[in-house]
Amino acid sequence: MKEDILYGAGRGEGLYMTENIKISVIIPVYNTEEYLNECLESICSQTLKEIEIICVDDGSTDNSLRILADHAARDSRIRLLKQSNQYAGVARNLGMRYASGKYLCFLDSDDFFSAVFLEKMYIAAEKYESDIVICNCYNYDSMTGQTSKGYMREEFLPEDSTNFSKEDISDKLFQITDGWPWNKLFRTEFIQRSGLSFSATRTANDGYFVFMALALAARITKVDDYLINWRINNRNSLSNTRNKSWYCGFQMLYEMKQGLKKNNLYEIMEKTFLNFSLEYILWSLEQMEFCNEKEKLYECIQTECKDCIGITNLPAENYYHSDLYIRYKYIEEHTFSEYLMSLLEGKIQEADTYQIYNCRLRDQLQNKVWLFPFKSVSKGKSIILYGAGKMGQDYYRQIQETGYCEVVLWMDRKFENGKRELDIQGWKDKLDLSGMHQVVVALLNKTEAEKSIKMLSTWGVPENRIIWNPSYGCQEMKR
Repeated sequence: MKEDILYGAGRGEGLYMTENIKISVIIPVYNTEEYLNECLESICSQTLKEIEIICVDDGSTDNSLRILADHAARDSRIRLLKQSNQYAGVARNLGMRYASGKYLCFLDSDDFFSAVFLEKMYIAAEKYESDIVICNCYNYDSMTGQTSKGYMREEFLPEDSTNFSKEDISDKLFQITDGWPWNKLFRTEFIQRSGLSFSATRTANDGYFVFMALALAARITKVDDYLINWRINNRNSLSNTRNKSWYCGFQMLYEMKQGLKKNNLYEIMEKTFLNFSLEYILWSLEQMEFCNEKEKLYECIQTECKDCIGITNLPAENYYHSDLYIRYKYIEEHTFSEYLMSLLEGKIQEADTYQIYNCRLRDQLQNKVWLFPFKSVSKGKSIILYGAGKMGQDYYRQIQETGYCEVVLWMDRKFENGKRELDIQGWKDKLDLSGMHQVVVALLNKTEAEKSIKMLSTWGVPENRIIWNPSYGCQEMKR
């Protein structure tokens, strides 16, 4: 059930009346009790005092709402709204409905901020009459307590970054900053006139808003100062649970493309959009654990992303990172199973996270199963199983457990090299073609599989009776 309950000061009440508010700070809150006090204290102590702080509790189940209420009781600038859990995008939209400041600032409740953050952003916006102001940030690691400089990609910025727009860098605009709103200040009148709002998805609900705002803004200003401490490695962040919302990123890209087309901007911004899409999708893929959802995203890249987004539609020289383009083309042209094997063999790498995920991938492949190609084999028929590695053993175990078909012969070229503990019955001398059985090839490596299929063909096995269809499953292996 949706809720829209206002706690604390009403509109125009308190120390700073509506007409005096320079910035409306909107903070969606969901289960961040561990960091919420630090966030609110850093906002309430800003040197710019003429602000309102609109906190929207998104159905928190911890003590976040109580912490918000305590702060609202002490500072009349805080307005507290509550809704059922509908995610940060909907919460930000609710906050905008109550906002009365000249500018909008959307912050995350687990971050904390320099005391001069809002003042410096406001001064820059007023000086250059900006629709959007962007600042730099620090990355604060919750696990180690270490701080490092975040970045804006200076190489994509125009020479004068104090006052620019898409007309200056139409082919690079989406490369200068990421799609988060919290390091940006937006002119309220500009956002209202543009009709922009946040998406209602579980994650990636801010990208459409931010990038469309960048595309529509007449004046964008960059502030060089590092004014925000962005908390990374927050175990409770929804961004760390992408396995549950892998499709949200694709929805964001689709909405962005449609928004650019609607505003007659796609033609001049196609290059920057496709480069961003390429980086974003590959980043999303490598952030996900190796499970069914990762395979679904992989398949989405080969189908919906290809058809609806067209990430590799431009000639190769139009992409800023040739290595990413090559990796993306590999994904478009190879199966998920081949992708996993290439990762294990080191032929491709998932950026800087590869060393971390390599061991995890090996562990998961040991504990998961290769699914027998049930759809390609007629139930109750007799088959020959070729290959006694992990895939072959997974296939054989599933056949024995389900009784789906009968294995009349289990073949492997390494039969003489120590696999006698399995029910492998021999090699070529045992192959009986009189029954015209289907031969299921249980090999992952494509090159090896093709060699084996060719060899079977020379022995007289018709190619239309040879099945090779590796499919990785994420079920626990049954014992």
